[in-house]
Amino acid sequence: MPPALPLADLFPEMYKVFQRMPVSMISNATNESQPTRQRSVSGKSKQNQICIELRRRLIAGSYEVGSFLPSIRELAKTFNISITPVRLAIEQLERDGFLQSRHGSGVTVISTLGTVDPRTRKPTIEVITTVTDRMGGGRPSSRSHRLMAVQEYLLWSLTAREDVRLSLATVRSNYSQEVVLSRLHDALSERPEVLVLPMAEVVNAETVQALRHLHAQGTKIIYNAARYWVEEFDRVVSDFEQGQYLLTRKLLDLGFRRIVRFSAGTSIYHYEAEKQKGFARAMSEAGWSDEDIAAFTLDKKLSAIPEQQVVELLADLPALLDKTQPDAICSYADVSTVLMKTALSLLGKKDLEVAGYDGAWLEMDWPGELGGLYAINKRHVEDGAPPLSVDTHLPEVGIAMAELAVSRALGHLEATAQVRKVPQTLLVP
Repeated sequence: MPPALPLADLFPEMYKVFQRMPVSMISNATNESQPTRQRSVSGKSKQNQICIELRRRLIAGSYEVGSFLPSIRELAKTFNISITPVRLAIEQLERDGFLQSRHGSGVTVISTLGTVDPRTRKPTIEVITTVTDRMGGGRPSSRSHRLMAVQEYLLWSLTAREDVRLSLATVRSNYSQEVVLSRLHDALSERPEVLVLPMAEVVNAETVQALRHLHAQGTKIIYNAARYWVEEFDRVVSDFEQGQYLLTRKLLDLGFRRIVRFSAGTSIYHYEAEKQKGFARAMSEAGWSDEDIAAFTLDKKLSAIPEQQVVELLADLPALLDKTQPDAICSYADVSTVLMKTALSLLGKKDLEVAGYDGAWLEMDWPGELGGLYAINKRHVEDGAPPLSVDTHLPEVGIAMAELAVSRALGHLEATAQVRKVPQTLLVP
């Protein structure tokens, strides 16, 4: 099997997009490898963003009581912003009891606690997100099947609330594992009432350990449980077991009897384990034994690079097809449906039914998703009908996370961890 090619060589245009991903206003003065935190508050002015960041540093102990704050010009340079918003932010912090300004002497730190009346203080919901301040304040994209939809609809819902304070800790990518860990470390000193982690891609054993430290000091955790399941946290997940069950039952109702399911790794991802439960339930109802169901499941994490994935499929499919003689195949995503058809065509198997998953067929950036394989699949993509698929309702996942976060912040939930499962629906072309 040839080695995988570098991402930049295969997808030059996509790679450029990744390089241009937006960051918050404050992050212009920092680098993700530095400990300084990038943050913004959706819907607030630049003055308030600076005020929030300075308040965070005061509470975290970056400036000791009795010390002088850097000059307004130095702070403006640090935040890459004009002097006026910095001056107004300092004036606000003076009114809040953190600072004292004396003409000719500079600005002195007089408290790291301020004088905010706890009876009027709004609970803080902190969200770790790749969505910028501008994106979070506007209406979400109509491309609702993309993973970004969870974050966009979460923030869109939270920005409409006036009874909580929203704080964003921004990262560049859904896969910024080290940066997310840094944001969680920062949150230990800030103690938000609720912390929301909508990016399922960064939730693993190491992230969960950091979340447990926050949970132990009183911060309530709400996270997207698609990939990793933790019983003691509040969690929201799309109901993958139900979705795969509906998809498999539909194939059976259409007359298909020998159905193979491709899995991206039931031992790796919670959602794949849940999908396997749905597949097994439907096939069991059709009279299949556990041994038969296992024989008709290929559990393997394939490459994320389209060309490499087809090479891997060509290596695995012949033996599987020979053993199972299927009349239908369940791929694990809409985009992998196209790649599966490519591999089957090269093997002379063009008539097999291939189902998709995630309902993203009409929203795919196909040249980027398929790389060099786009040209040979253009007819299937632009003229062919979408595959039988499942809508995972990602906008509803984001909205459910927002509702759970607000209820938890306002003390409207019992102490035990809450689970919200968002139903999936079948998409029949």
